[in-house]
Amino acid sequence: MADDYIPPAVIDVTEPSYHRVALNTFFLSIADVTNKFLMFFFYVLAARHLGAGKFGILSFGFAFATMFSALTDLGLGAVAAREIARERQRAQELISNAVGIKLVVALLVVILISGLVNILGYPAENRVIVYICSLFIVETAFIAYFCYIFQGFQRMEFTALVRIIQSLILLSGVLFLNRISPKPAYYAWLYAGAGLITTVVGIIILNSKFVPLKVSFNLGKWYSLLLDGLPIGIGAIFVLFYYWNGSALLSKIAGDKEVGVYNAAFRLVTGLNFIGISFSSALYPVFSSLFTTNPARLVHLLTRALRLIIVMLLPVGVLGSLFAGQLIVFIYGIGYLPAANVLRILLWWAFATGFTSVFSNYFMATNRARWMTIQTAIALFVNVILNLILIPLIGTRGAAISIVTAEFSSLIFYIVVWQILERSHTASRGIGVSLLRVIGALLPAVVIARIALRIHVLMGLVSGLLFYLIVLIVLREFTAADLEIIRPFLSRLK
Repeated sequence: MADDYIPPAVIDVTEPSYHRVALNTFFLSIADVTNKFLMFFFYVLAARHLGAGKFGILSFGFAFATMFSALTDLGLGAVAAREIARERQRAQELISNAVGIKLVVALLVVILISGLVNILGYPAENRVIVYICSLFIVETAFIAYFCYIFQGFQRMEFTALVRIIQSLILLSGVLFLNRISPKPAYYAWLYAGAGLITTVVGIIILNSKFVPLKVSFNLGKWYSLLLDGLPIGIGAIFVLFYYWNGSALLSKIAGDKEVGVYNAAFRLVTGLNFIGISFSSALYPVFSSLFTTNPARLVHLLTRALRLIIVMLLPVGVLGSLFAGQLIVFIYGIGYLPAANVLRILLWWAFATGFTSVFSNYFMATNRARWMTIQTAIALFVNVILNLILIPLIGTRGAAISIVTAEFSSLIFYIVVWQILERSHTASRGIGVSLLRVIGALLPAVVIARIALRIHVLMGLVSGLLFYLIVLIVLREFTAADLEIIRPFLSRLK
């Protein structure tokens, strides 16, 4: 979803001062954490109020529209951030032409979304939700582009402001909607209204702090911008279809209630995804630096990063699977209990995503981004094929199994490529040793968690995780080098 997306760091940090870089990191960290916190409550309140069936209609509408949202960007945002950071005098030309492209493309995307949802024969209420959500997708396209511009000017406090304003509007709106009749269309209009207000805020900031917003129709410049951004845009299209095709197919094949059940679990897991994605993003500049200065240490850093992913995410998968039923009832209510089985499966998607995120940043930092493009295409292909096979057979569990299998396929692909390119068999043995230690620490932690579960599900999770960490420290799984690796990640969570 739009609020889940973290733009790549393309800022030229060599230009101003380290003070500005530190401020940018601080503002983005605040925005990331605040946005996740606010949106978690938004989805929980919306799901409880609407119920599984109506929440499914809303989730379908947003998923269907979001699959095509990358078409409204086509890599233009990343190009703007990069070029503005290098040559600020080109900002007006870049922005005016990109806005012209976006206006035309946005109109075409709305027509495409509206046409497809009719051709595919979805029910009338679902189509209306898709129409409204398509407006939000267009608004989000401009909001995201403005944030890229702020990034290029190295003024990320405005990016943080825009994102938090949007989340606050959505959360305030859901608190109001919880007092009236539960209708998916109201929530869809809330999305659209929040997007409109945030777009206006972005325009005001752009005009008052940077450059006047203008529209240019220079076809030569359009061609140059599209040619530069298209490789990035294609990757984004693959990713969004990969994330959201399951919800669209579930609605068509299994019904709206199944979509609501699936998305209740999916929203919890995408929150966990933030751990792996933020950790790997924090490592990206370190990977990039070592690639040119110390390639031997780069392999060691990657190995330690993969070991830390096991340490951070394996206990979440194990304990979360054990307590999935209690967690779902505690968060969403008894009506969403069928989502527990979906959650048990999707937790392992979050586990695999931690590894694939690290590998993706590693290959990008070492000038081998083509492997990431291939991996994304593989994941999308496996996911869609399995969705078509499994959803008619086992519904929501089929969608969950499909995306987990696709992610593990990507992980296997990355491991094979890594071994062929680096021949790091010693590193693989080190990862195996960490895995054994983690399993050894988890076994007693599960026993402690089950005992504490009698008090409350959160008590069980916290007790199990604390005991797990204590055992790992005793086993000396953590080293001083690990703390150095984790430090950039923690700076994003301050």
